[in-house]
Formats: sequence, C-alpha cells, structure tokens
Amino acid sequence: MKASESSKGSAISTSLGLAFASFGTETISSIVSPAEKSAIIGFKPTIELILSEGIMTRTVRDAADIMHEVLHAQKSSDWASTKFEVSNARRLKSLKDVIDFTKSYEAEEYPARDVEGLERADKSDPESKLYKDMLAKEEYFAGEGGIADAIEGLDLPVLVMRTTSMTMSMLAAKASSPVMSAPLGYYPPGTKIVHDTKNGLVNVVPSIR
Repeated sequence: MKASESSKGSAISTSLGLAFASFGTETISSIVSPAEKSAIIGFKPTIELILSEGIMTRTVRDAADIMHEVLHAQKSSDWASTKFEVSNARRLKSLKDVIDFTKSYEAEEYPARDVEGLERADKSDPESKLYKDMLAKEEYFAGEGGIADAIEGLDLPVLVMRTTSMTMSMLAAKASSPVMSAPLGYYPPGTKIVHDTKNGLVNVVPSIR
C-alpha cells in the first residue's frame, strides 16, 4: 500500500503502534494524505503555531493532548533557548543547484523523480506579466477567494471535504489555515485495484481506508 507523501514513514509507524504519535511537516498534503491512507489522524495547525508543523496520532484526543503539551513546552526558557541547525552539506545555494544535484545524485532517482516543475520555476521572470498575474491569483485564493471567505461568508464553523481532494489542501496551504484529516470509512468490496504507475505500489484496494 502506498501511504502517500513525504511523511508516510511517520504515518505508518503511528498506525502500526510503533510510535504513540509522530511529527511531520506539510506544505500541501504531506501530513493529512499519508495519515488518511494509514487510518490515523493527521493535523497541520495554523502555520508557525508550533515549530514541528504537524502531528499524527491515532485519535483526535491524542492530537489535542500533544498540541497542548507542545504549546506549553514552547513557552519554556529551555525551548526558547534551543538552537535549530539546518544542514546543507552539499552547499546548495540556488534552485539550479538543487536541480543539478537531483539529476546527478543516484539516490534522488532521476529521471523517475521529475524536475520539470523546478526547471520551469528557475526560468521564470518575476517581472513578467504572467508571473505577476499568477502571484495575484495566489493572493486571491489565500484571501477573499479561499477558505476564510467561505467560512465567513457562509457563517460556517468548519469546512469538511475529502482529504484526497487537493483543492482543500491547496487552499489551506495558501491561507496558512489549519487542516485535520480523519479516516471515515473503507473502500467497498468490488472496488477496482489501482497501482501507482511509477513504483507499482497499491493506491486503491477494497477494504482499506
């Protein structure tokens, strides 16, 4: 079974009971998607609320308890004085460096790992009309055209959507909004088995969440 996205190892460990809970990071779907496919709770809080950026647990109560403890710990002097170091052993300084590294380092599995999006970004011109139009569209969906407007305009306490819908995760990411995924059922008997075209792992199969 393909657990999906970059925090899948943490999600699987939590689902199997190898860990009571785990932490991960998410821009779009990296926590909520593997959590859903591993039948656990995935919670990405409001951006910068906690330093770890997200939690995976087996119950909503566990997620709430861990959030409480993390928020309390972050107020302590010991936490405030902690220095986090970022390793950059390859001394990558630009997007082109990242592209070249991905193409040359065997473990990155290029060309199976596509760099087309990175190459388009590297060639983009921040002064071009296309770039500015796209930036304006991003700002629109981060504000009046996104989650906040839907909640305020319709007087909703929460939005409930399928986690497998990238729309929800993308709009939440643009607005720095919190997201929580929870497994709500199983694929029914007779569901067609679907394999990942790149690695052959199972994406969809009957009787899994």
